[in-house]
Amino acid sequence: MTPSEEKAAVRARLLAARTALTEADRTKRDEALCDILAASPLLSHASCVLLYAAVRGEIDLSRVAEALSKAGIPLAYPITERGGVMHFRISTPSELVPGRYGIPEPPASAPPAPLDGHAVCLVPAVGFDRDGYRVGYGGGYYDRFLAGFSGISIGIADKPLDFPLPREEHDLSVDYLLTLDGIQKLRVTEAIRARM
Repeated sequence: MTPSEEKAAVRARLLAARTALTEADRTKRDEALCDILAASPLLSHASCVLLYAAVRGEIDLSRVAEALSKAGIPLAYPITERGGVMHFRISTPSELVPGRYGIPEPPASAPPAPLDGHAVCLVPAVGFDRDGYRVGYGGGYYDRFLAGFSGISIGIADKPLDFPLPREEHDLSVDYLLTLDGIQKLRVTEAIRARM
């Protein structure tokens, strides 16, 4: 089995488990993760926080978005294009409109996000392993985006997988992993080193 086929099998298993969560369990999980994230100094000094609009049972970060907005920190959401390209534009959750794949995204007229070394990208996934490698929906959008991103990336998961994910050449790990146990630093990038 190729790494891509292995990831597809893992994806199917994890999506089935996520679908089986009750609404109450999902809400409890999301609120607990948002509380941990909102208290993190990683976000309080961000020039911009790159979020996502939760779909298909993903961890909903609406409470974090609300707290960041109140603190005056700009929010940005992704727009996906053909060819696996993704870019972020400044927007509030209420301004999002239906986009590709039915995922809410900013209007095309929204200004581009400032993607400097002080930006923080909150990365969704179907699952993350303990080293910060992810299995997503298979489009590769976040891998392509993170390859050129100079800020800090934080993977969002309720718990890490208890086995390493198969890896392909283009796969990248995140800098930090948020789980119900807290935020764990996984690697030191230039953006992290500049804040130490």
